[in-house]
This record gives sequence, structure tokens and C-alpha cells, in this order.
Amino acid sequence: MRAVAVIQLAATLIAASSAQTNGPAAVRCRIVDDIHGTPIPNARLTLTGRSLIDPIVAESDTRGSCTLPGIPSGNYSLSVRKAGFFPVQSGVPNGAPSIAFVAHAPGDADLGTITLVSMRRISGMVRWQDEEPAAGVTVHALRVKGGKAALRSGEVPLTRTNDHGEFTIDRVPPGRYVVYAFIQGVAPGDHTRPEIALPVFYPGTPAPDTRSAIDLLNTPEITGLVLHLQEAAGVIVSGQVIPSISAPKGSTVHLGLFVPGSPAPPFAGTIAAAGDEFRIRDVPPGSYLLLSVVDNIRGQSLQPVEVGTAPVEGIRVTLQHPVSISGRAVVVQSGGVAPTTLPAANVALHARPERLPFLPLNSGMTNASGEFTLDGAYPGETYILSIDPPPGTYIQRVVQNTRDLSESPFPISAGEEPVEVILGNDGGRVTGALNLNNGDRTRAFVVLAPDDRKRKDRFRVATTDAEGSFHISDIPPGDYHAFALVRNDEDAYLTEGYLDRLGGEPVKVTIRPGDAQTLHLKIVSPGRDR
Repeated sequence: MRAVAVIQLAATLIAASSAQTNGPAAVRCRIVDDIHGTPIPNARLTLTGRSLIDPIVAESDTRGSCTLPGIPSGNYSLSVRKAGFFPVQSGVPNGAPSIAFVAHAPGDADLGTITLVSMRRISGMVRWQDEEPAAGVTVHALRVKGGKAALRSGEVPLTRTNDHGEFTIDRVPPGRYVVYAFIQGVAPGDHTRPEIALPVFYPGTPAPDTRSAIDLLNTPEITGLVLHLQEAAGVIVSGQVIPSISAPKGSTVHLGLFVPGSPAPPFAGTIAAAGDEFRIRDVPPGSYLLLSVVDNIRGQSLQPVEVGTAPVEGIRVTLQHPVSISGRAVVVQSGGVAPTTLPAANVALHARPERLPFLPLNSGMTNASGEFTLDGAYPGETYILSIDPPPGTYIQRVVQNTRDLSESPFPISAGEEPVEVILGNDGGRVTGALNLNNGDRTRAFVVLAPDDRKRKDRFRVATTDAEGSFHISDIPPGDYHAFALVRNDEDAYLTEGYLDRLGGEPVKVTIRPGDAQTLHLKIVSPGRDR
């Protein structure tokens, strides 16, 4: 669940009497920040709707309040912007959707409190091991979700250090982050960068460590971070690019070495022509992957390279055409005399290479026949497949090479047998409410966790309404435990052992096909244990 503006609708719109349906309405709201609930003055509000010839623009006062009078009855959309905050405006990255509502005149359309989420900031310095500033180094932040630090395209911008080694990452959404620095070391021919270094993760580890994540959930800025790069002292890695159909002689080939599983791009590399030799200098000891790509990406290669204290010679790089991840999705229709199987259209699928997390997702949709093809995959590589089933369905099974994949997201092999996705439409549903005493909070984050916690696709979540009620649908049949949490702590409920450490007695639930159940839950606090 993305960290976006939390919009609380405090009251519904007041309908006019039948004798006064043509009078104007007034739209009222109050703008506050997400950290302290402080009123935000001079926030810009823009109201649009079919009943207006031009948008109505207004600003909040010193108390954060705003009133837009003289509004005819009709359907409207309200967006809110303020420098330093993520906007409430549909289609804006990391923003919240515009507020859609219906105004009935005469009367007030009270939209209650609108919370703007402040843009967080991370700043610090990157130095070499001798304390000299590291200029031109790329710095990034990985958001911790579900207990893991993962690369999510477009969520946090990249930045570079200045001549003094200083960096600032702006427009960061609230969350917990692992900050890291890296140098892109690809250079043509025998010319390499003056310095080569492996990626470093704050405070100084070679791999992401969520225990050292910085916390920007309830603070606007973290300053003074220092990361130290170690200049590589290593050997030459060399070989030859073998001409092939995918890489004819003379084709431009980009070669790069990177750490398997690291979100950072290749730390050292070169450019060579197919048929020529290549040399990558100053490679420190370690286990790496050599990624080779033809200039127009019609051919690619991925192979392991072990580097010790002696030069590595004689590597033969043969590029192949990319392969496709293909398959078919079906839905098992229940409810008749006997179940029937039909093609499942409009199923969204996303695959990411397990060892190359910095590469973009391979994404696609099933067609009317339930078939899908994800192009551009590396032959033989393991990809992590995520599936978004249409409403009213759930994932029963995923099969490749007659093998049932028991863990999700689902690990599949590119270029092998087609993937079969089997959906069901006989999921259960749960309605429920919080066990409340006078003065108890009514807002909670509800988690329905499967007994088989490896099936991440079977987790179901909901947020209670103002009365403490919730509804969850499309629940796969099986055994579950239900929890009501004070908040969603960065999807930490997906982390192994997290829910079991909360204490209290979770409610056990068994969902049967087409089942409908009612639950009553007591809120437990996740604290800060991740």
C-alpha cells in the first residue's frame, strides 16, 4: 500500500429541500500536514466539474481552512497542492487521487480534514576510504516493504554527489529506506573510470540490511549520512565477444559486471565490437555476473564470473536472442453441476529477473483467449512472477513444467515450458467489526493471513471505516488467522514471524468455497518491531 495522503471524509453532503434545489452550495474543508496535524496555510485548491465553465481556485487561510461558496449542484473533483507536499491530484506520482464528490444545493459540502503528505528528504556525503570527497557518485534509496528493501521504479529519484561529495534526495515519500551509493563503471575499449568501487549500503555493508534502514515515517528529514566507498584494487577480466546471429561481427556490445541480486547497475565494464577482445580492469575478488547486451538489444548474454587474485582470461561471450515467458490463464467456474474451465482475460502479469533487480519489469496482460507473452527475457534465467487476478477471482495454482509453484511471487524459468495460471471464482468473504468500548479508536488495518505464509498472494487486507467495520472478498478457501492492527507498518505483516510476535490471540478462520463469515476483532499494536 503506497504511503499517500490520507483523506478523511468527515460528513456526507447535505441535501436540499425540494423547494430550494436551485440555490448554490458551499464546499468546506481543512488542510493539515501528515506529521503533526498542523494547519497548512496557502494551500492551492482547484475545483472542477461539468457545472463549472472554468475551474474555481482558492487558498486555505492561516488555520488551514477553505470555503468555496456559490457552487451549483453537480459532480465535482477537488485537487490540492502545496509546495513541499505530495499533491492530492489524480495521475501525479506518489500523490493521492483527487477528491470526487457530489454537491447538493443549498447546503454545505463538508469534505472534512484533508491531510497532505510532506515530501521527505535525505542528505549526506560520500567519501573514499581516505576521506577524500567522492564526486559524481550515484546515490539512491530503497524503500523497505514487507521486510525487504526492493527497487521500485520511479518511487524515489536518483541523485549524484557534487564536487564536495555531498548529496540530497528530495521528494521522498514517507517510509523506511536503505540508502546506497554506487559508481557506474562502463567505459569504451581499454579506457575505464579513474576509480572503480563496489556498491556500498548505509552504514557500510556490501548488501542491503533492513536493520540499518533510516526511518522517515514520522520525520521530514534525515541529514548527515556518510557512506565510504572502497577503491577497487583488483585484476583484469578479459575475453572475446563471439560473433553470432544475434551479434554479427562488428556489432557494438556493452559488457558490465555486477553483484548478483544487487539493485545497483554494473560497477565496472566496457564496450567492445563482436569479434573483438574485451578487457575490464581493476575488478576486486568476488562472485559476479557478466551482463552483455547488443546495442539494439536484439541479443543478450548473462554468465557468472569468479574473480580471485589472478587475472581472469579467456571468457567467451556468445549473445543469444531474447526469449519469451508465455502461458495461459484459466478460471475454474464453480456453481454448476460440474466445474468448467474458461479462458481468463485481462489478467495482469509482471516478471522481474531474480538476479537482475535493477532491470525493468516484463509486464503484460492475458488476451481474450487467456494467453500471455512477456518478451525480452534472458534464456534460462529465473524470473519472479506477480499476478493480479481480475475482481471476483483468486489464484488457485501456478504450474510450469508440471511443477506446482508453492511460493509466491512465483519463481519461473524463462524460455522453458509455458506457465499455466489457474484462477478460482468461489472465494469466500468476511465482514466484521472491531470490539469497541467507549472512546476506543475505530480505525484499524485488518490482515487475514493464510496458515501457509509463503503464499503471499493469499494475504487479504482491509481498513475499517468510521464505525470500525470492514469487508474482505475473493478469499481463497483455506485456513487463516485474522489480526486488527493500529496501522499498516510498511507491509511488515508479510515478514516472516512478524504477526506471530504481536501477542494476543488472533482469530482463527476457515474459509470454504463461497463461504461468508462474520468476525469481531480486537486491535493489537505492531509497535516498532520489524
